Amino acid sequence: MQVVYDEKNRVYLRINPDDDREIQWASKLYQGGTTWQRAKTFSSSIIALDLDDDDRCAVAILENHKTYTATSGGHAWNYKFYPPSSRIHKMYG
Repeated sequence: MQVVYDEKNRVYLRINPDDDREIQWASKLYQGGTTWQRAKTFSSSIIALDLDDDDRCAVAILENHKTYTATSGGHAWNYKFYPPSSRIHKMYG
């Protein structure tokens, strides 16, 4: 299971294993006992989580190829356009 550490917001994020439209967050990772909480549910499935190259915040890439970046501890997500020359667009676009 993919977990990313959002350096800007200081939280761990993952795609919910039971619902691929939902992002979950945790403040710390514990060996087998991490408590994951709902951060955001999108209307479309999430195909990947990655980190923005510039500000190191989490990026959710949806199956409809829209991209959203995490703000406010991973609870708010803003749409962000990545140009064709960007690493995110080249990997997931």
